Amino acid sequence: EFCEFLVNPCLLGRMMEQGSVKDTKREIRRVAMNHLSRREYTSHELVARLNDRFETPEDVEEVVENLSSEGLQSDSRFAESFIRYRIQKGFGPIRIRKELQERGIEEKLLTNSLEIFALDWEQHASEVLDKKFGKSICGDFQETAKRARFMEHRGFSLEHCRQRLNL
Repeated sequence: EFCEFLVNPCLLGRMMEQGSVKDTKREIRRVAMNHLSRREYTSHELVARLNDRFETPEDVEEVVENLSSEGLQSDSRFAESFIRYRIQKGFGPIRIRKELQERGIEEKLLTNSLEIFALDWEQHASEVLDKKFGKSICGDFQETAKRARFMEHRGFSLEHCRQRLNL
């Protein structure tokens, strides 16, 4: 076999190239698993992080697809945990939807994930307002506008907090 490499150097080059491709994919998988061991990532986020580190985007895509098919990376699992976390932090559906879109979650999956929680957004908006401003009633227009801006920034529509703000 060794003599064959001496006679045909192209064969040796191809064998070394195949070995390095396997090593590269193994390293990409190792780095991806390290990322996923800390927290969930969308496939879009994971590909972006790995592309920053590795120069072979097609290998990165293949590794991430394999991780997804093995169930080690899941966009739906990420979406559900992200939505739960953002609800606990007092954010509304508009902001949560926008943040998930920025992270590469597809619209259909995003809608399904938000529906799983079946949250009463008006009640949630009221709780967020009470936590920030107390149960006091808005006295003047400036205070009402301040609270409305706060709720808009948090991702609630005016319909969600209309009754609470006396609009």
